[in-house]
Formats: sequence, C-alpha cells, structure tokens
Amino acid sequence: MWRGSLKAFGTLLGLAGPIYAGLLAQNIIGIADTAMLGSYGALEQQAGGYGALCILVVYVVGFGFALGLQIRMGQAFGAGKPQKALKYFRQGIRMFVLYAALWFWLFAFASYPILYALTNNAALAQATSEYLLWRSPGVMCSLPSLSFYALAVSSGDSKPVGIAYILGALFNVALDYLLIFGVGLFPELGIRGAGLASAMADFGVLALYVLYFAKFTKKYPGLFKGGYAGNLKPLVATASPLVLQNALSMASWFAFFTLIERTGALNFQLSIILRSIYGLFMIGGIALGAACNSLVSQEVGAGNWSKIPGILWKGSLLALLFSAGTGWLMPVFSTAITGLFTPSDALIRMSTPSLWVIYLGLIGFSIGQIWFNGLSGTGKTVRALWAEGICLVLYVGYTALLVTFSESPRSEVIWIAEWIYGFGLLLCSFVFLQYLLKKNETLSH
Repeated sequence: MWRGSLKAFGTLLGLAGPIYAGLLAQNIIGIADTAMLGSYGALEQQAGGYGALCILVVYVVGFGFALGLQIRMGQAFGAGKPQKALKYFRQGIRMFVLYAALWFWLFAFASYPILYALTNNAALAQATSEYLLWRSPGVMCSLPSLSFYALAVSSGDSKPVGIAYILGALFNVALDYLLIFGVGLFPELGIRGAGLASAMADFGVLALYVLYFAKFTKKYPGLFKGGYAGNLKPLVATASPLVLQNALSMASWFAFFTLIERTGALNFQLSIILRSIYGLFMIGGIALGAACNSLVSQEVGAGNWSKIPGILWKGSLLALLFSAGTGWLMPVFSTAITGLFTPSDALIRMSTPSLWVIYLGLIGFSIGQIWFNGLSGTGKTVRALWAEGICLVLYVGYTALLVTFSESPRSEVIWIAEWIYGFGLLLCSFVFLQYLLKKNETLSH
C-alpha cells in the first residue's frame, strides 16, 4: 500500500514540478520588472506594478477559460478520446485570439482614461498607460499560449510549461536590463523598455510551445488542423463559471490595490513589493492545485470518483509541507528580500510584520488551492464559483471597511485580508466538494 501512496505522490510531484518551474519563471518576470524599475524611479516602479496587475487581470480571466479547456480535455483523455480533446484545443486557440485582439486595442489606445478614473492620479495613470502601450503586443501571444498550457496539463505532459516559461523569463530579464537602463546599442527606454521586454518574452513563449507540440502531429494527427469542437455547450458550461470566477477574483485583487493606493503612496509602494514577494511563494500551491485539477478531471473521465479524495488529501499534505517549509523565509529574511526591490529604509522596516501576516495566509491559500481545484476538476464549476464568490465578498468587504473607517491603517493589518481569502476558500471548497462526493454525481463527456 505504501508503494501505491509513494507512486501517487510521485505522480502529483511529477505533474506539478514543471508547472511550478514555469510559474516561478513567470513570477521572475514581474520581480525583475519591479526590482529594476525600483532602481530607475519610484513612479516607474508603482506604474510598472500597476500595469503588470492590469495584464495579470486579463491573463487570469483568460486562464479561467483555459481551466475549462483543461477540464474538458482531461476528461476526454481519461475516457480514451484524444481526438475530442484536440477539437477542444483548436477551439480554444480561436477564442483566445479573439479575446487577445480586444485587450490589445484597449491597452494600446484606451488605457489612460480608465486608469485615471480608477486612481485619480494623472502621473501614475500616464506612466502606467505608457507601460501598457509597449506591453500590449504581448497579449496577442500570451493568451493563445494558454491553450497550449491546457493541452500540456490535461494530457499529463507538463514539461513544455516549464521549458517555455523558464526560457521566456531568462529572455525577459536580460531584455529588461538592456532596455530599461540602456546598454551599448540599446536605447534607455525606462518603463517603456520594461513593457517591450515582456512583450518580446511573450512572443518567445508562444514560439517555444508551437515548436514543442509540433511532435504531437505524429502522436495525435490533426493537432494544428482539422475541425473544432462541434458542440460548444459542454465547454461553455464548464468554462463560463471559471471565467466569471477568475474575473471576480482579479477584480477583487485590483480593488484591493486600488483601495490601498488611497491610504498613501508609501503603503501602496510597499504593497506592490509585497505582491511580488508573495507571488513568488504562492506558486507552489497553485502548481499543486493545477496538478490535482488535471488528475481529478482524468479520474472523472474514467468514472473513478472514489479516487478523488485520496488525490486531494495527498495534495493537501504536499501543499502544507511546501508552504510552511518555504514561506518562513519571507519574514525571517525580510530585510534582504525587500531590499532587492527598494533602497528605502522605511519600506524595509514596514515589510517585516506584513510578511509574517502573509506567511500565515500562504498556508491557508496553498491548501485551499488543492480543494478548490479538486472541486473545479469535477466539472461542477458553478459550485466553485459560489465557493470563491463568498470568499471574495468577505475579502474586499474587510479591506473596504478598514480603509473607510481607519485614518491610516498599517500595512500588516490590511494584509490580514489574505487570511480571510485563503482559509475561507479552503473551508468553502471542502464543504462543497464533500457534498458533491456524497451525492456521487457523474458527468456526461
């Protein structure tokens, strides 16, 4: 029996490892932008962080559709119907191109008035819109790349995720340095250089995905040509709650930082830095959650509902060990870590208590990702939407009340909101999934 457990742990880690590496590389892009722009100027750092948050909102909403693709393709692979999975893949590519074209236009030509309305800060809105203008071509690559991500994870081959995003991140960091500060023949572009570097890295990631999956034309004929999924109802039914859930999640995250901006420039700049640090440690739980989502959807496709709890309990143990075992580095080495992003002694001193708060929130978030992705992986995504929706209302509500009724709330008190979200998501997802498993519902494929 212990051999079976070790094999299950190995399967989880084998699938989650490349996803973790890829997400880590993606976070390095944000960290590189934030750190280098911090050396260039405080306004540029704030604008780069805010612009990256705008891109993240769009990307994560698109990721909701990618999760729907992943679930449906995973069920098809689990049921032994790979050609059905590839039809979903091609449909996903087409829809992501349309979605990307909309956001390319908005970021390139209409971002300033929206940003000014949100921040009421002309300098911040102007600098952020400049970043988005130069970053906007990248969305035409990063969003279609999500179809390849969904294919990789749903088929159980997550290696290309790690390969593409690691190489893309290295390319991005190198270009950041060359284009922000101007080295040799490269011009000094400041915040425009940060946006351009990220856009070029997005193109590189998509190119690497295409090259890697070219081999699938032999294993799965018709990967890049052939028909689309004829009946879109199952995909839309699965993906639409996830798209809405991710939209609400990112809108809440965006609202969180907008509310913080109103508490003062120092709190806002610190929170941009904290987001970069926290994001680096969140990815362990996110990667394990994505792996659990794939394995659960495959078991649902094969009709093995009884195996789902075992997958999620093992994933929870790994998430607990990873988050608790690595997260303590944030507060213990806060001076050194925060010092990578800013030379300000005031910000460095303020970071330590906030990072202790974030450490505890990280544990709840990481385990919550396991159960939330398990719930989503069953295909019952409306229940997942309810689980996250409840937590987001509490999350934003707490922050809004704090900012409204406290004249100058401390950063660590504001970031207690992460406890509410992380542990709330864990509890809601667990309760919804237990109810679902007791009913032993089945899905049509």
